Amino acid sequence: MCAAVFDSEIFGRTVWIQNPRSAPKLFPSTPHLQFSDFNVKVVGDLSSGKTPLVLIHGANSSMETFLPQAQNFYKDRAVVLYDMRGSGNTKEPGAGYDLNVMADDLLVVLDGLKIQKAVLHGHSAGGSTALLFAALHPSRVKALSLEDVSGLPYKARHDLNMYDTSSTIQFLRSMKSSYSSIENLVADASLILKGRPAQTTDHLLKKSRRGTTFSPHKAASIEELMLDVGTRDLSEAYTQYNGPILIMKAEYTSRYLSEEHIKRIQILRPNAEMVVMTQSGHSIHNDNPVLWERALKEFVERVAP
Repeated sequence: MCAAVFDSEIFGRTVWIQNPRSAPKLFPSTPHLQFSDFNVKVVGDLSSGKTPLVLIHGANSSMETFLPQAQNFYKDRAVVLYDMRGSGNTKEPGAGYDLNVMADDLLVVLDGLKIQKAVLHGHSAGGSTALLFAALHPSRVKALSLEDVSGLPYKARHDLNMYDTSSTIQFLRSMKSSYSSIENLVADASLILKGRPAQTTDHLLKKSRRGTTFSPHKAASIEELMLDVGTRDLSEAYTQYNGPILIMKAEYTSRYLSEEHIKRIQILRPNAEMVVMTQSGHSIHNDNPVLWERALKEFVERVAP
């Protein structure tokens, strides 16, 4: 893991420099997960002879988001789904929610299934995870598909915002791990919720829901991952991985894959395929599943027949 990058001071407070190439290290240790810690589902036969397709969900999601498409995706190619750490039914350790760790987790899943090479498709944070993994382990990736994500910084985050976000994560981690009601969670979290816009507070509380209980640690996990995804610069990954790349751009969003991002990617990887997915927002596979499936199938069958 990379060293901390909290080395700028504004108004007497140490804050995180914008757009680092390494992850912020908010906690002193990163628990390693075993294959048995992950909730993994394989649709189809891994021994079919065709390169398996791995679908990687985004932050604040789970494998369930891809399950409807995966169940009818291929008759002769295995599709692998798994819940990322802290999501769905995978173990929720109290630290390590950045792209480097998520890429390490993907390696654990592939090794656990004895998959030597796979086609990766990632949505949002799952796409950034797939891109970094492909750069770190290019021999394990047959082809790469990114769904409405660039791997480049997508938000203009100023220093004070960085400080507030990291402080929020630390605060959420200091709270109890579970609450029986949203009212009890709000009472304990009043310090970080005070003065915030209602929409921001509502989003934070929704991220805390875990079944019938509420976990501020789950919200911290999502915030920690998104802090990294939104500010990391993975441009080098496009040159470190030389295999086929498909990039799906949603018609109705630009924050995660802006025109500036596209221009940068075209310089880094002029042979990367780019397709605009009509009538869809950030979650293309949910908004336009027919078009998503058609585009991904065509790409996979062509590059990994």
